[in-house]
Amino acid sequence: MREKIREIISGALRKASAEAGWNLPDFPSVEVEIPREKSHGDFATNLAMTLAKPLKSNPRKIAEALRGAVLASVPELVESVEIAGPGFLNFRLKKSGWLSVVDRAVAEGKAYGWTNTGGDKKVLLEFVSANPTGPLHVGHARIAAVGDALARLLSSAGYAVTKEFYVNDTGLQMQLLARSILVRYQQHLGREAVLPEDHYQGEYVKELAARIAKEEGEKYLKMPEAVALEELGQRGCALLLAAIREDLAAFGLVFDTYYSEKNLYKEKLVEQALQELQEKNFLEEKDKALWFRSTNFGDEKDRVVRRENGVHTYFASDIAYHRDKYKRGFDLLIDIWGADHHGYIPRVKAAITALGLDAELLKVQLVQFVNLLRGGERVAMGKRSGTFDTLRDLIDEVGTDAARFIFLLRSADSTLDFDLDLAKKKTLENPVFYVQYAHARIHSFFAKAREVGLSVDVAAPLDPTKLVADEEIALAREISRLPEVIAACARGLEPHLLPHYLLDLARTFHSYYTARDEAGAPRFKAVDAAAPEVSRARLKLAWAVALVLRNGLECLGVSAPERMESAEAGTAD
Repeated sequence: MREKIREIISGALRKASAEAGWNLPDFPSVEVEIPREKSHGDFATNLAMTLAKPLKSNPRKIAEALRGAVLASVPELVESVEIAGPGFLNFRLKKSGWLSVVDRAVAEGKAYGWTNTGGDKKVLLEFVSANPTGPLHVGHARIAAVGDALARLLSSAGYAVTKEFYVNDTGLQMQLLARSILVRYQQHLGREAVLPEDHYQGEYVKELAARIAKEEGEKYLKMPEAVALEELGQRGCALLLAAIREDLAAFGLVFDTYYSEKNLYKEKLVEQALQELQEKNFLEEKDKALWFRSTNFGDEKDRVVRRENGVHTYFASDIAYHRDKYKRGFDLLIDIWGADHHGYIPRVKAAITALGLDAELLKVQLVQFVNLLRGGERVAMGKRSGTFDTLRDLIDEVGTDAARFIFLLRSADSTLDFDLDLAKKKTLENPVFYVQYAHARIHSFFAKAREVGLSVDVAAPLDPTKLVADEEIALAREISRLPEVIAACARGLEPHLLPHYLLDLARTFHSYYTARDEAGAPRFKAVDAAAPEVSRARLKLAWAVALVLRNGLECLGVSAPERMESAEAGTAD
C-alpha cells in the first residue's frame, strides 16, 4: 500500500505541476513514511518541503496543490489528506481502500508479495562453503538458513539469483583428512597405526574407513603410501561432499553450483590472478615468501599468498575465486561467512581493488554463532553421547521448519540462543508453530463452511460493506505490508524482518479469531449460516491472510501445513 500511495503522490505531482506551471528540472523521488502517531494518519510525505527550494515557493502552498490533486484522482481510496506543520501531507485511507488489498492478494495468489525492485540483476550468492572434511555443524546450519532465505527473498524481489557452494577441496585440511582416513582404514584391517591428535578424530572418519575397506578390501595397503593418500583423499572428499549435499537437501536447500577450489589450480586461475597482481606491482618477495601488499588498500598488514615452501595460501585461492566471480558477469556478489571471518573482509576487498575491480559490488554478511540450549542449560558442542553439533542431528531433533524459522528470528549479526525444548513444542508458545497454526486454522474455517453447506468463491469480489470492524481493517493493513517487507529484506539483506512480520500477522489474526463479547461469545464468527454474506467476506479476508502466511513461509523455506494439532488450542483441520 505504501508503494500505491507513492504512485498516487507522483501522479498528483505531475498533475499539479502541469496545472500550476511548475518548472522542475528533475522529477524528485517521493518518500512515504508511516507516522508513529496514529492521529497523524496512515501515511505521510514531506514532498512539499523538498519542492519548496527548487520551486521557490511556500511549502504549505505546494502541499495544498498536491492535496487537491490527490483527492481528485483517487476519491475511492483516500478518505482525507491533511496539511500539517510546515508542509507535511498526512493521508488517511478509507476502510474500503484498505480492504481492496484483499482482492489483489487473492488475485495474485502465489505471486503476491513479489516485486521487481531487483530489475533482473544477476546475483551470485555464495554461502555455507565448508571444507568437505566432516559433517556440517549447527553454525553451518544457521548460515544455510540465512543464505537460502536471502536467495528466496532476492528472487521474490526480482533478482536473478545463483546459489553457489565453494568447495575447499585442496590444501592442508584435505591432506589431514586423507591421512586420517588411511590410519582408520589401517586400524580397521588390523594394522598398527596411530592417529595424530591434530587429525580428524570423529566417528565419521572410522565409518568412512570401514565403508572403503568393505568395498575395496586391502587395496590401499598394497600401494605406495603417497598414492593411497591421494586416492583416499579424493574418495573421502567425494563421500563427505555427497553427505553434505544430502543433509542440505533434507534442510530444504539445493545449490545451483558447486565450485571446486581444485579447479582454480587446474585452470591456472590462481597463477593468472597472481600474475596480474605482479604486473601491477602489488606483490613482493620477502623472507622467501610471496606477499600481497594489502596495506596499500587499507588492510592492517600485508598478506602471504605463497609460502616459503612454494605452497599457495588459502588467500591466494580466494583472490582467484573472487576474480573469477567478477569475470562471470554478475551485477552483485554476496558472500555469507561465519563471524570468525570478520578480519578476512578487508584483505579480500583489498585484492579485488588491486585487480582493478569494483569492491562495492561485493557484499559480505557475517553470521554470528549459535548457542544450543536444553532445559535452559547450554548444550556442549561435541560428538560425545548426549551432545551434538551436526545439521543432521538438529534436523532429527527439531525438524527443518523449526530450525529454519528460529535461525531466522534474529539478525544474522546477533548471537542466537536456540532453545531445543521450545523448538519441539506443539503449542502456540513455539514461534514457528504459532505462525503455521494460524494458516491451518484458516483452512479449518473452509472445511467447516463445506460441512454446513456454505459455498465460498474466494475469486469473487469482496463486499467491503460486510467488514467494518477495526480488527478486520487491521488484518487488511497487515496483508498490504508483505510486498514492502520482502523488498526491505532484499534491499538490506535482512531476512530476519520476514519472520517477525509473519508473527505480527499471525498475532493479529489469532486476536481477531479469539475476540469475545461481554457474554463470552465469539465477536467474529468466520462461519455463520445465519449471516452467509458476512461469512463469505470474512472467509475471503481469512483466505488472504493464509495466502500471505504461505507465501511468507515459502520465502523462509518453511512449510505451511493445512492441518495441525495444538496441545493448547485443539486441532485445526
